[in-house]
Amino acid sequence: MDPALGVTTALALAMHEVPQEIVEFGVLLRAGYTKKRAVLLNLISASIILLGTLLVMTLSAGFAEYTWILVGLAAGNILFLAASYLLPRIHGNLSHYGNIWYSVTAITFGFLIMTMILVS
Repeated sequence: MDPALGVTTALALAMHEVPQEIVEFGVLLRAGYTKKRAVLLNLISASIILLGTLLVMTLSAGFAEYTWILVGLAAGNILFLAASYLLPRIHGNLSHYGNIWYSVTAITFGFLIMTMILVS
């Protein structure tokens, strides 16, 4: 695939993963784990992505002609999660977050940033 797509995907994943790891650390602390144990468990769970990356890199040479199918499936999964999980949660928490336009603005801003990365 295009290197710009890889960079964009890596940036999007990093922007997603950093806050998620902070939240998971907080959940582990609240569950009663010590800070050291919570960091260790969080590091182990986050490090599994390295195994997945190695697996994909190993198998990708043999399945290069099917890359377009796999990218389509991955994009479809992300859209499904956004439509079925994230958007209803945003709408359900409007009293907490204030106004739907905050969410729309954030989503639009993220879309514009990713588009600018892909275009440049």
